[in-house]
Amino acid sequence: MRRGAKEVEFRLAYSHFSKNTLFIDGVAMLPVLVIGEVAVESVRRDVLISSVAGRYGIRDNMEVELKVPFRYQYETRDVPQADPPQQVSLSALGLGDIEGAAYVHLASKRRNGARWIANVSVKSATGKDIFSINPKTDVPLGTGFWSTRVGVTGINIADPGAVFWNVGYTYNWLRKDIRVVTEDAQTGDQLVSYVDIKPGNTFDVGAGYAYAINPRMSVNTGMSISFNGPTRSNGRELANTRLTSAALRLGAVWLTEGKFPVDLAVSIGLTDDSPDFTVDWRHSYKF
Repeated sequence: MRRGAKEVEFRLAYSHFSKNTLFIDGVAMLPVLVIGEVAVESVRRDVLISSVAGRYGIRDNMEVELKVPFRYQYETRDVPQADPPQQVSLSALGLGDIEGAAYVHLASKRRNGARWIANVSVKSATGKDIFSINPKTDVPLGTGFWSTRVGVTGINIADPGAVFWNVGYTYNWLRKDIRVVTEDAQTGDQLVSYVDIKPGNTFDVGAGYAYAINPRMSVNTGMSISFNGPTRSNGRELANTRLTSAALRLGAVWLTEGKFPVDLAVSIGLTDDSPDFTVDWRHSYKF
Protein backbone atom coordinates (compact mmCIF):
# COMPACT_ATOMS: atom_id res chain seq x y z
CA MET A 1 0.00 0.00 0.00
CA ARG A 2 1.42 3.37 -1.07
CA ARG A 3 1.68 6.43 1.13
CA GLY A 4 -1.70 8.12 1.50
CA ALA A 5 -3.60 5.11 0.11
CA LYS A 6 -6.76 3.98 1.90
CA GLU A 7 -8.46 0.60 2.10
CA VAL A 8 -11.65 -0.64 3.74
CA GLU A 9 -12.27 -4.34 4.27
CA PHE A 10 -15.58 -5.95 5.17
CA ARG A 11 -15.48 -9.40 6.71
CA LEU A 12 -18.12 -11.95 7.69
CA ALA A 13 -17.06 -15.15 9.45
CA TYR A 14 -19.14 -18.02 10.84
CA SER A 15 -17.69 -20.67 13.17
CA HIS A 16 -19.25 -23.75 14.75
CA PHE A 17 -17.94 -25.41 17.92
CA SER A 18 -19.18 -28.73 19.32
CA LYS A 19 -17.16 -30.43 22.03
CA ASN A 20 -17.40 -31.69 25.58
CA THR A 21 -15.84 -29.18 27.93
CA LEU A 22 -15.27 -28.81 31.63
CA PHE A 23 -17.71 -26.11 32.77
CA ILE A 24 -17.31 -24.22 36.02
CA ASP A 25 -20.36 -22.63 37.61
CA GLY A 26 -19.17 -19.06 38.01
CA VAL A 27 -16.33 -18.45 35.57
CA ALA A 28 -15.16 -20.09 32.35
CA MET A 29 -12.41 -19.00 29.98
CA LEU A 30 -10.07 -20.49 27.41
CA PRO A 31 -11.13 -23.13 28.08
CA VAL A 32 -11.71 -23.27 31.83
CA LEU A 33 -11.12 -21.13 34.88
CA VAL A 34 -12.04 -23.14 37.95
CA ILE A 35 -14.00 -21.13 40.50
CA GLY A 36 -17.12 -22.76 41.86
CA GLU A 37 -18.93 -26.04 41.30
CA VAL A 38 -17.60 -28.33 38.57
CA ALA A 39 -19.90 -30.04 36.08
CA VAL A 40 -19.14 -31.76 32.77
CA GLU A 41 -21.51 -30.83 29.97
CA SER A 42 -21.83 -30.75 26.21
CA VAL A 43 -21.52 -27.26 24.74
CA ARG A 44 -22.30 -26.24 21.16
CA ARG A 45 -21.55 -22.72 19.94
CA ASP A 46 -22.36 -20.85 16.75
CA VAL A 47 -20.41 -17.62 16.35
CA LEU A 48 -21.01 -15.00 13.65
CA ILE A 49 -18.54 -12.09 13.43
CA SER A 50 -19.02 -9.09 11.16
CA SER A 51 -16.09 -6.69 11.13
CA VAL A 52 -14.97 -3.54 9.36
CA ALA A 53 -11.27 -2.77 9.02
CA GLY A 54 -9.74 0.46 7.79
CA ARG A 55 -6.13 0.70 6.56
CA TYR A 56 -4.03 3.74 5.75
CA GLY A 57 -0.59 3.98 4.15
CA ILE A 58 1.69 6.11 6.34
CA ARG A 59 4.69 5.46 4.11
CA ASP A 60 5.27 3.46 0.94
CA ASN A 61 6.34 0.51 3.07
CA MET A 62 4.20 1.03 6.18
CA GLU A 63 0.48 0.92 6.90
CA VAL A 64 -1.75 1.00 9.97
CA GLU A 65 -5.07 -0.76 10.56
CA LEU A 66 -8.07 -0.43 12.86
CA LYS A 67 -10.58 -3.30 13.08
CA VAL A 68 -14.01 -3.06 14.72
CA PRO A 69 -15.86 -6.41 15.14
CA PHE A 70 -19.50 -7.04 15.92
CA ARG A 71 -20.25 -10.49 17.28
CA TYR A 72 -23.29 -12.74 17.62
CA GLN A 73 -22.98 -15.92 19.65
CA TYR A 74 -25.58 -18.64 20.16
CA GLU A 75 -24.77 -21.33 22.71
CA THR A 76 -26.55 -24.55 23.68
CA ARG A 77 -25.55 -26.39 26.86
CA ASP A 78 -26.59 -29.83 28.09
CA VAL A 79 -26.67 -29.75 31.90
CA PRO A 80 -26.62 -33.36 33.16
CA GLN A 81 -26.42 -32.49 36.87
CA ALA A 82 -29.90 -30.95 36.81
CA ASP A 83 -32.86 -33.10 37.88
CA PRO A 84 -34.19 -33.77 35.33
CA PRO A 85 -31.27 -33.02 32.91
CA GLN A 86 -31.75 -29.73 31.08
CA GLN A 87 -30.75 -28.06 27.84
CA VAL A 88 -30.09 -24.33 28.08
CA SER A 89 -29.86 -21.97 25.08
CA LEU A 90 -28.24 -18.54 25.38
CA SER A 91 -27.32 -15.82 22.90
CA ALA A 92 -25.70 -12.39 22.79
CA LEU A 93 -25.12 -9.66 20.20
CA GLY A 94 -22.80 -6.69 20.45
CA LEU A 95 -19.37 -5.15 20.07
CA GLY A 96 -16.35 -7.42 20.25
CA ASP A 97 -12.73 -6.61 21.05
CA ILE A 98 -11.42 -3.73 18.89
CA GLU A 99 -7.94 -4.24 17.40
CA GLY A 100 -5.22 -1.99 16.01
CA ALA A 101 -2.16 -3.03 13.97
CA ALA A 102 0.84 -1.74 12.03
CA TYR A 103 2.61 -3.45 9.10
CA VAL A 104 6.08 -2.75 7.71
CA HIS A 105 7.25 -4.16 4.36
CA LEU A 106 10.92 -4.97 4.83
CA ALA A 107 13.37 -4.26 2.00
CA SER A 108 14.92 -7.31 0.34
CA LYS A 109 18.52 -7.29 -0.87
CA ARG A 110 17.81 -10.05 -3.38
CA ARG A 111 15.81 -9.13 -6.46
CA ASN A 112 13.92 -12.43 -6.61
CA GLY A 113 14.08 -13.20 -2.91
CA ALA A 114 11.26 -13.55 -0.42
CA ARG A 115 9.19 -10.54 0.57
CA TRP A 116 8.95 -9.95 4.31
CA ILE A 117 6.28 -8.14 6.29
CA ALA A 118 6.70 -7.43 10.00
CA ASN A 119 3.64 -6.61 12.07
CA VAL A 120 2.58 -5.66 15.57
CA SER A 121 -1.02 -5.58 16.82
CA VAL A 122 -2.88 -4.73 20.01
CA LYS A 123 -6.25 -6.22 20.98
CA SER A 124 -8.39 -4.33 23.46
CA ALA A 125 -11.03 -5.62 25.89
CA THR A 126 -14.05 -3.66 24.62
CA GLY A 127 -16.40 -6.66 24.35
CA LYS A 128 -18.33 -7.70 27.43
CA ASP A 129 -16.40 -10.46 29.17
CA ILE A 130 -17.15 -13.46 31.36
CA PHE A 131 -16.47 -11.43 34.52
CA SER A 132 -19.13 -8.80 33.79
CA ILE A 133 -22.02 -11.19 33.10
CA ASN A 134 -23.94 -13.98 34.77
CA PRO A 135 -22.72 -17.05 32.84
CA LYS A 136 -25.98 -18.87 33.66
CA THR A 137 -28.02 -16.35 31.65
CA ASP A 138 -25.58 -14.68 29.23
CA VAL A 139 -22.52 -15.35 27.06
CA PRO A 140 -19.42 -13.17 26.65
CA LEU A 141 -18.50 -11.29 23.48
CA GLY A 142 -14.86 -10.55 24.37
CA THR A 143 -11.93 -12.13 26.18
CA GLY A 144 -11.71 -9.54 28.95
CA PHE A 145 -7.94 -9.18 28.49
CA TRP A 146 -5.64 -6.92 26.49
CA SER A 147 -3.04 -8.63 24.31
CA THR A 148 -0.09 -7.68 22.10
CA ARG A 149 1.11 -9.72 19.12
CA VAL A 150 4.31 -9.44 17.09
CA GLY A 151 4.87 -11.45 13.94
CA VAL A 152 6.48 -11.75 10.55
CA THR A 153 5.15 -13.02 7.22
CA GLY A 154 7.20 -14.22 4.26
CA ILE A 155 6.08 -14.52 0.63
CA ASN A 156 8.05 -16.12 -2.20
CA ILE A 157 6.53 -15.68 -5.66
CA ALA A 158 7.16 -18.15 -8.48
CA ASP A 159 4.63 -17.40 -11.23
CA PRO A 160 1.90 -18.52 -11.38
CA GLY A 161 2.17 -19.56 -7.74
CA ALA A 162 3.36 -18.22 -4.42
CA VAL A 163 4.44 -19.80 -1.16
CA PHE A 164 3.72 -17.96 2.10
CA TRP A 165 4.50 -18.55 5.75
CA ASN A 166 4.14 -16.72 9.04
CA VAL A 167 5.16 -16.90 12.67
CA GLY A 168 3.91 -14.86 15.62
CA TYR A 169 3.88 -14.52 19.40
CA THR A 170 1.02 -13.09 21.47
CA TYR A 171 1.45 -11.78 25.01
CA ASN A 172 -1.75 -11.68 27.07
CA TRP A 173 -1.64 -9.06 29.80
CA LEU A 174 -2.29 -9.72 33.48
CA ARG A 175 -5.59 -8.43 34.86
CA LYS A 176 -5.63 -7.69 38.58
CA ASP A 177 -8.36 -7.65 41.23
CA ILE A 178 -11.07 -9.26 39.12
CA ARG A 179 -14.29 -9.44 41.09
CA VAL A 180 -15.74 -12.94 40.97
CA VAL A 181 -19.11 -13.84 42.50
CA THR A 182 -19.86 -17.52 43.15
CA GLU A 183 -22.58 -19.38 45.01
CA ASP A 184 -22.01 -21.68 47.97
CA ALA A 185 -23.28 -25.13 46.93
CA GLN A 186 -24.59 -25.92 50.44
CA THR A 187 -26.01 -22.64 51.74
CA GLY A 188 -26.75 -20.83 48.48
CA ASP A 189 -25.00 -17.71 49.79
CA GLN A 190 -23.09 -15.52 47.35
CA LEU A 191 -19.34 -15.46 47.83
CA VAL A 192 -17.24 -12.56 46.52
CA SER A 193 -13.52 -12.93 45.85
CA TYR A 194 -10.85 -10.96 43.98
CA VAL A 195 -8.28 -12.72 41.81
CA ASP A 196 -5.38 -11.83 39.52
CA ILE A 197 -5.61 -13.71 36.23
CA LYS A 198 -2.89 -14.08 33.59
CA PRO A 199 -3.96 -15.93 30.41
CA GLY A 200 -1.29 -18.03 28.75
CA ASN A 201 0.72 -16.58 25.90
CA THR A 202 0.39 -17.94 22.36
CA PHE A 203 2.93 -19.02 19.75
CA ASP A 204 1.52 -19.46 16.25
CA VAL A 205 2.94 -20.65 12.95
CA GLY A 206 1.44 -21.18 9.52
CA ALA A 207 2.28 -21.87 5.88
CA GLY A 208 0.48 -22.27 2.59
CA TYR A 209 0.46 -22.06 -1.18
CA ALA A 210 -1.51 -19.90 -3.64
CA TYR A 211 -1.93 -20.60 -7.36
CA ALA A 212 -3.26 -18.20 -10.01
CA ILE A 213 -5.72 -19.93 -12.34
CA ASN A 214 -6.08 -16.83 -14.51
CA PRO A 215 -5.42 -13.06 -14.12
CA ARG A 216 -8.58 -12.64 -12.02
CA MET A 217 -8.84 -15.81 -9.95
CA SER A 218 -6.53 -17.75 -7.64
CA VAL A 219 -6.93 -20.63 -5.22
CA ASN A 220 -5.00 -21.22 -2.02
CA THR A 221 -4.52 -23.70 0.76
CA GLY A 222 -2.71 -23.44 4.05
CA MET A 223 -2.35 -24.74 7.57
CA SER A 224 -2.03 -22.85 10.85
CA ILE A 225 -1.12 -24.06 14.33
CA SER A 226 -1.16 -22.17 17.62
CA PHE A 227 0.09 -23.25 21.03
CA ASN A 228 -1.43 -21.55 24.09
CA GLY A 229 0.34 -21.65 27.43
CA PRO A 230 -1.49 -22.26 30.72
CA THR A 231 -3.67 -19.66 32.42
CA ARG A 232 -2.65 -18.64 35.94
CA SER A 233 -4.86 -17.43 38.79
CA ASN A 234 -3.03 -15.66 41.63
CA GLY A 235 0.19 -17.12 40.24
CA ARG A 236 -1.03 -20.72 40.24
CA GLU A 237 -1.39 -22.67 37.03
CA LEU A 238 -4.93 -23.81 36.29
CA ALA A 239 -5.51 -27.35 35.09
CA ASN A 240 -6.70 -28.00 31.53
CA THR A 241 -5.85 -24.51 30.27
CA ARG A 242 -3.18 -25.47 27.74
CA LEU A 243 -4.55 -25.34 24.20
CA THR A 244 -3.32 -26.53 20.82
CA SER A 245 -5.34 -25.30 17.88
CA ALA A 246 -4.78 -26.30 14.25
CA ALA A 247 -6.78 -25.66 11.10
CA LEU A 248 -6.61 -26.50 7.40
CA ARG A 249 -7.72 -23.64 5.14
CA LEU A 250 -9.05 -23.90 1.57
CA GLY A 251 -9.83 -20.66 -0.23
CA ALA A 252 -10.23 -18.73 -3.46
CA VAL A 253 -9.78 -15.07 -4.38
CA TRP A 254 -11.74 -13.38 -7.18
CA LEU A 255 -10.80 -9.97 -8.60
CA THR A 256 -13.98 -8.12 -9.56
CA GLU A 257 -14.43 -5.81 -12.57
CA GLY A 258 -13.54 -2.87 -10.35
CA LYS A 259 -10.36 -4.70 -9.29
CA PHE A 260 -11.66 -5.22 -5.75
CA PRO A 261 -10.71 -8.67 -4.38
CA VAL A 262 -13.29 -11.03 -2.88
CA ASP A 263 -11.84 -13.75 -0.64
CA LEU A 264 -13.88 -16.83 0.32
CA ALA A 265 -12.40 -19.58 2.48
CA VAL A 266 -13.35 -22.61 4.55
CA SER A 267 -11.21 -23.72 7.51
CA ILE A 268 -11.50 -27.18 9.05
CA GLY A 269 -10.46 -27.70 12.67
CA LEU A 270 -7.89 -30.44 13.27
CA THR A 271 -7.85 -30.54 17.09
CA ASP A 272 -10.43 -30.53 19.89
CA ASP A 273 -9.41 -26.97 20.78
CA SER A 274 -10.23 -25.68 17.27
CA PRO A 275 -13.60 -24.69 15.80
CA ASP A 276 -15.19 -27.59 13.92
CA PHE A 277 -15.22 -25.39 10.83
CA THR A 278 -15.18 -21.74 9.83
CA VAL A 279 -16.54 -20.03 6.71
CA ASP A 280 -14.84 -16.69 6.02
CA TRP A 281 -15.80 -14.00 3.46
CA ARG A 282 -13.81 -10.80 2.86
CA HIS A 283 -14.30 -7.95 0.41
CA SER A 284 -11.96 -4.96 0.28
CA TYR A 285 -12.04 -1.58 -1.45
CA LYS A 286 -8.98 0.58 -2.18
CA PHE A 287 -9.11 4.34 -2.65
